[in-house]
Amino acid sequence: MQVADEFIPRTIMEALMFVNSLLAAMVIVLLLNPYVLVMVAIMSITFILISYFYMKTSKNIKEVESSCEYSNLVSISYFIKI
Repeated sequence: MQVADEFIPRTIMEALMFVNSLLAAMVIVLLLNPYVLVMVAIMSITFILISYFYMKTSKNIKEVESSCEYSNLVSISYFIKI
């Protein structure tokens, strides 16, 4: 437990410093070249749409798989009873 207590604060601090550096670099680039902001907005919207499509498709595939597994179990139990 002591190992976790020693490493977690350091890891969180390193992660926060990384995020801070990343945000600072993005702000500097956006201030120097505002056209990048347009591309970032377009790419963000595209990413959101693709992730929405992926989640919807993934949910549909899981429904089909579960219905196929259920029908296979029903048919197996039918043949076992005979």
